Amino acid sequence: MSCSIQLNNEQGIVYYQHNGTIGKNDIIDAWEKVLTLLIHQGTGYNLLLDFREAHFIFKPFEIDEIVNFFHSSISILNGRKIAGIVIQSHEAAIIKLIETLKGKDIDFQIRAFMTIKEAFKYLYIK
Repeated sequence: MSCSIQLNNEQGIVYYQHNGTIGKNDIIDAWEKVLTLLIHQGTGYNLLLDFREAHFIFKPFEIDEIVNFFHSSISILNGRKIAGIVIQSHEAAIIKLIETLKGKDIDFQIRAFMTIKEAFKYLYIK
């Protein structure tokens, strides 16, 4: 597993890139780092998650655990847009499932895209 997190103040984006296999624990570890960064930076930052070089290895029940983790971070995630860039359609389906399972009590939007151009367009639409 290899990941990097960069902050772009000019664009108001936290850019997270992951290479290699990515499981539930990898996602939660990375999100803890991203959330810490967001706490220190404050509001106004959306997230760009680049999984083009990654391969998800989740078991079905682990998606619920990831969603539960998001529920524990409501105050940090509310009001943000999250764009996930993926190559495989089943990975886009995982992101869609997270969006569906998170429920309405968490006010962030997460969408999957196949290109970085589409993801940026989504993040900048108000």
